[in-house]
Amino acid sequence: MEKILLTGLQELGIEDKDGKLFGLLLSYIKEIKIFNTVFNLVKADSDEELAVSHILDSLAAWKFFDNEIKTACKHSGNEVRIADAGSGAGFPGIPLACLFLTMLPGAQFFLIERMQKRCGFLANVKAVLNLHNTRILETETEKAPSDFFDIVTCRAFRPLDMPVLKTLLRCTKPRCKLFLYKATQEKLDAEIRLVKENGLNCRTEKLYYPFTKKERRLLIVEKG
Repeated sequence: MEKILLTGLQELGIEDKDGKLFGLLLSYIKEIKIFNTVFNLVKADSDEELAVSHILDSLAAWKFFDNEIKTACKHSGNEVRIADAGSGAGFPGIPLACLFLTMLPGAQFFLIERMQKRCGFLANVKAVLNLHNTRILETETEKAPSDFFDIVTCRAFRPLDMPVLKTLLRCTKPRCKLFLYKATQEKLDAEIRLVKENGLNCRTEKLYYPFTKKERRLLIVEKG
């Protein structure tokens, strides 16, 4: 698993010269394995599947986050707030927070999760990994702060419908973006139509996903 994780980071173009990111991700995996049987956090039949299907998958869009965070920093000069809506076990928020912990200190990650036991797990991970760029919001996404976040991301596999779109946009600042992890382009067509019918600009970006032939795309929606 360690070799897969190291190779995956390299293939994604992530530099980790001092091994700090690798160490943080290994600690995160360890915490998931400790709590998973009791809390039912994530489905993974092996350490390798956990590393590929969840850790590397979460990091596959890192360059788009990097570009958007840097742009937002130039415009605001303050912290950039990234929300992980329905964070669950912390995907993609925790791996991204680990990556940007020293890379971009102005990036602040907010993990929005309604279930108390999962919030307890996320709080434990934050403490163990010393993620001072991360906050946990125990609430439904519908009740999260409105017009507050520069980026709202979500790794849910359910289709994007009108109620979900409205909820995610409500949390997002004007002229800021949704970064939604999705599968094949074919499955995205209906969601893209929904977005455009509401007068919103959007685009899709194909993601490189190491060690798998599964298709992954990022649907980027800009709030007007």
